[in-house]
Amino acid sequence: MTSLFSNHIEHLYVEYRSLLTAVAYRITGMRTEAEDIVQDLFIHLSTSNWNHEQVNNIRAYLIQSTVNRSLNVLESARIKRVEYPGVWLPEPQVNEWSSSSVSSRTSELTESADTSIILTDDISYAVMVLLDQLTPVERAIFVLRQSFDFSYREIAQWMNRSEANCRKIFSRAVPKLQEAQASESIASEHKLAFTRAFLQATQTGNFSSLLELLQQDMRLYTDGGGKVKSALRPIFDRRRVISFFNGIAAKGSLTGEWSIISINGEIGLQLQREGVTVAVYSFRYNASGQVDHIFMISNPDKIS
Repeated sequence: MTSLFSNHIEHLYVEYRSLLTAVAYRITGMRTEAEDIVQDLFIHLSTSNWNHEQVNNIRAYLIQSTVNRSLNVLESARIKRVEYPGVWLPEPQVNEWSSSSVSSRTSELTESADTSIILTDDISYAVMVLLDQLTPVERAIFVLRQSFDFSYREIAQWMNRSEANCRKIFSRAVPKLQEAQASESIASEHKLAFTRAFLQATQTGNFSSLLELLQQDMRLYTDGGGKVKSALRPIFDRRRVISFFNGIAAKGSLTGEWSIISINGEIGLQLQREGVTVAVYSFRYNASGQVDHIFMISNPDKIS
């Protein structure tokens, strides 16, 4: 793709691609679309006689362009999502798991060429799910401030709003996401212990052993996208969730190669068959360390 660009635009693409893709992904919740947003932006710049010498701050210009494109994609996606078959969940950001990478929650952008932005915290998958409760504007402002630590002055410029308005919108968004904050405070060792217990249950086919590790009124969300059989509505109550997993285990739906992975900086699980990922699992915890949400993503468009 970069062969389409002039040398200067190609240099900008290499320098800012990681940052801009992260911005687009966290605003839209869609990894593939985020990559397309950034690619399309640079294709547009390369074919529109764009003169970078007339831009005072190229970094700010590229971020604002990415934010605007991301908001347009998000608005369109929300309309289409009305007809989505079953539960819609964000695309997970899956990486290999290691104790150091998960406990530190260091973003993939730490080594980015854009050395002016150093990200120490990723947005957990549980928070990504809750971001869907926000309006597109709330979501963009929250992401830009919380995930990237941009100043309100910068955010106000990119969102065409006053600094005071951006502060107000951010403060209004934070309480809507607080229920996921407890999960981020639970020690990685505890999360790893539950993940291994869940993994053991997939091997024995008996999930009843997890009963006390699950919050009584927990929820299970499954996203098959209409392409893979899944529960079309959330499943409530830990006993019903256990019955669901016992049932699909008895049918052989949990057979395959399991591995512990990192999902948006948190410990999760991946199920593969013949090298093809068929499902990923993310867990959210309450303040007592019990699992209160399980997210099961099996839509092949989101995990391939």
